[in-house]
This record gives sequence, C-alpha cells and structure tokens, in this order.
Amino acid sequence: MGKIGESLLFVVMGVAIIGLFMFFPSLRSTGNVVADYEYKANVGDALNYSINIGVPENGVDASTPIMISLSKDGKIIDSKIVNMGDFVKMSDNNITLSEGQLVPSGNYAVDISNIIKYNFDQKGEYELYFAVFKLDIVRTVKITVE
Repeated sequence: MGKIGESLLFVVMGVAIIGLFMFFPSLRSTGNVVADYEYKANVGDALNYSINIGVPENGVDASTPIMISLSKDGKIIDSKIVNMGDFVKMSDNNITLSEGQLVPSGNYAVDISNIIKYNFDQKGEYELYFAVFKLDIVRTVKITVE
C-alpha cells in the first residue's frame, strides 16, 4: 500500500471510531458508568433494589427510555422499558410529566419491585441491568441467591 492509501485508511478508521462514540454515548468512559454492585438474597425473597437516577441541570426529556432487565445464567427472566416521565412519577418525588416535557434536575429513586416483580426461585447468580443511554448511565447489579 502506498502512502496515500495508508493515510486514507487511517482517516477512515478515525472517522469510524469517532462515529461510534457519537452515536453510542454509552461507549464513552464517564464517571456515570458504574458496574458490579452486589447484594445477597435468599430463595423466596423478592427482588428488592432501589434504582437511583441523577438528572443533570439541563434536565432530560420525559420520553427518554430506561432499559431494565433481570437475568440468570445469561438468560433474561424479565425486561422492561419505561420512560423517564413514568419513572419520576413512581419515584419518591412523584412529579407528573407528559411527553415532551423536561424532567427537572435532581435525584429520582424507585424500588425495582415497582417495575419488575420477581421472587427468586433458585439459588445462583442473577444480574440486574439498567441503562439510560441518553444520560450515559449504565449499572449492573450482581445478586447472589443462597
């Protein structure tokens, strides 16, 4: 390959990498990405975990999706997508918002059992995952059931 071909290849690869980070903000390494929280439960216990989402000063659209899933051994047990407006309505702040409105800045916490109702029926390792890609929030919670 000549110098022009190598330079062109370098430019194309650079544009591709920048494009990935622009269109998939969750790939960026930020302080909002937290993984590997853990808690223990017993067989028969209900899924019980509080999801806390911090909204920045400029707010976020009420229609912003939040993806939540519970899995065991790589198989999804249940998954839900709720929007920020519904999440805030379920939170301890209990603000009612309609689509197109902005969720004001602040912290909003919701017990996961309000979204996914599940009682652990087997011992083993479970994983609770939730993400708000627009806010660069990705959380993985490992649950050990004994």
